[in-house]
Amino acid sequence: MKTINALYDNLLLLLDSVVGDDADAFELTLNGADKTNFSTKITTIIDEQNIIDATRTGGLIYPGADLLIQSLQGLSSDFPAYSMPRKAEILTYLTLYKSLFTIWTTVPTYRLRPSMFKLIPINLGALIHKNYFYHDTNELTNSVFLITLTDINVLAEHLNSGVISEVLILYLLTKLDVSVPLTSSTFILIKAQRNYNIKEILAFIKFQMIIEGKFTHQPYEVAHLPSTFNRNRIKIGNGYHQFVDTLMILSEYNYQKDLIDKYLRLYHVLENDMYRTQIVQVESSSAGLFSIRDFQRLYNNINKGEEAVLKSLFTDAFELYYTPGTRFKQFLLARLTAIRASMTDAVLDAMFTLLRINKKDVRSYVLNSINLDSIVGFYTTVVYMFRNSMVHNRETEFHLMHETLSPEIKQFIESFLIPTMEELVILLTIERNDIVWYTNSKISVYQE
Repeated sequence: MKTINALYDNLLLLLDSVVGDDADAFELTLNGADKTNFSTKITTIIDEQNIIDATRTGGLIYPGADLLIQSLQGLSSDFPAYSMPRKAEILTYLTLYKSLFTIWTTVPTYRLRPSMFKLIPINLGALIHKNYFYHDTNELTNSVFLITLTDINVLAEHLNSGVISEVLILYLLTKLDVSVPLTSSTFILIKAQRNYNIKEILAFIKFQMIIEGKFTHQPYEVAHLPSTFNRNRIKIGNGYHQFVDTLMILSEYNYQKDLIDKYLRLYHVLENDMYRTQIVQVESSSAGLFSIRDFQRLYNNINKGEEAVLKSLFTDAFELYYTPGTRFKQFLLARLTAIRASMTDAVLDAMFTLLRINKKDVRSYVLNSINLDSIVGFYTTVVYMFRNSMVHNRETEFHLMHETLSPEIKQFIESFLIPTMEELVILLTIERNDIVWYTNSKISVYQE
């Protein structure tokens, strides 16, 4: 097929579907000014068809794509009852056509083999990019063109954002055929000689996008600012310079907007505090001198396992006063009661099972009642297992990522875990305590 045929043959046939018998039948239902207006718009499109036909015969570039787009959009706007089933394809066709003439001044003389490619419908799932192409200059059949017909402005923006592939656009135009009914709004132009698995195609596209520095997931941003409830407890003489790492991570936490990233930043602070609390315990019992036995005890305490050390931190921290007369565990229980009121036990239990939080005590907490004595165990397991689901990528574990963030998981993290972890981090840092605050800036190993 010649380039000139790829440019114009299908376009003329698509326009016939707009101005043909259906238009004549619809015009008979109109009267007066509406009938005149409809007839004028149809005539304008027919006139453009004649110009396109003459342009094709002369091997020239058709200059009226913008006028034709405006005419079609005006017809649809003024007469919404008139069905134009191929409207999206025509507008997409014209948008693709226009992009070619940002690089062409004359029509090149390519020879195309349309049977090389096929156009298949595809469900993008959570893929954020709706239009994309990859042109393999060494092997054309390794190329793909992802196209969505529903928004020509988004398509035009994509085409204008970088170097386009004129060859792939021409092959795509050969596939927008009026004789082939389209049952979807998103398609992929791909090599015709093989039946690809849709997941295989999507993975290929995502890999190519990632190599180009794009991201393929739909970020879930959290519009959450740190709590200022206890801000008046921050005092200039408290010596916060021993928490330089904590303050840096909290700065990164403020910078991050994504739900998973914000959660992991808070966990990093708690992870830091887990080890600080073990050092503080050894420091307080060593009378200022660290012996070999003190280091051995420190090693043994830390070597218990991360979840056990985290529980030890929470056990002590939950006794701190969040407000006068209210300990942190009481504040936490109130927040949990609030989230339980908006999420049924069945939903919570299903979510915890998915994340492999299937310990008997945790499930019984969800299904029955959590009290001030049991909340430490519950909170430790939930915080730790959510962290594992985010950072581990094992075949045997559920991997929590943007494509697996259900509405329930989003709600639980955003409304319960992030606010309570943030308050706990601030509470541990805001005033001197014997949990994570060091007494000495130096460790002595012998008496001078």
